[in-house]
Amino acid sequence: MTDSRTIPESLHDPLVELYGEVDPTTNRRRGYRELSAWLKSEHQLDASREAVRRVVEPLRRERQEIRRDVLREAVSQTLPRQLEQLDDLLVKIAADANSAKPIARGKLVDVYRKVLQVKFRAAGLDRGDDKVTLTGTPQTLAEFLGGAFSEDAPDPMEE
Repeated sequence: MTDSRTIPESLHDPLVELYGEVDPTTNRRRGYRELSAWLKSEHQLDASREAVRRVVEPLRRERQEIRRDVLREAVSQTLPRQLEQLDDLLVKIAADANSAKPIARGKLVDVYRKVLQVKFRAAGLDRGDDKVTLTGTPQTLAEFLGGAFSEDAPDPMEE
């Protein structure tokens, strides 16, 4: 068997493209063994599963990082505006605290927050120590904000 240094570079991209795709004859996803067999049948190249893995894995990781960078850039264009919108919704919940609207608006904020969390996660921005997690129900949030911003609440500037 050969190693990854003997798999011609011209076959590296096709190997990466084929990895994980469904083989039409077997209806199974192609793994390293299947790619090794493909090299033997299509190119008369006898390469082990490990040799194929040593070619495919670094290229897959590199492409994944490129996709992540592109996504991170795209998300960073809209995220600041969306965070401002979330802040605006929280202010509206505080203003609605004594009416029947806080529950409905609280649910909206909860959905909006979840969507933003998915975007953070997808862009790889949820790593590190700067993670912020909102917990509780929309009703709890509405009650807290209603109490915090009511006229009876103590002024934090006065002590």
